[in-house]
Amino acid sequence: MAAKRRNKKQKYRLKEEAKRFLVYFGVSALILLYAIVKCNDLIEQYGLEMKIIDASYTFDREQLIFRFVSDSRVDFRQLR
Repeated sequence: MAAKRRNKKQKYRLKEEAKRFLVYFGVSALILLYAIVKCNDLIEQYGLEMKIIDASYTFDREQLIFRFVSDSRVDFRQLR
């Protein structure tokens, strides 16, 4: 009987951890989506010839990395 209760508690803990995980990554996905939209606005504003295909944070969330494609080289010097 005690083993069944222990298993139920473990399953409950796993479900709660899974919910927190999904909420955390759901929020992160929304933040990344906002970042891509904002970046696309800036690309349009500065007239850059490129297309954003992905964005991701580093593990410590200190840096946001954008991946892009372009038919030619993109000069980022004008953005300083």
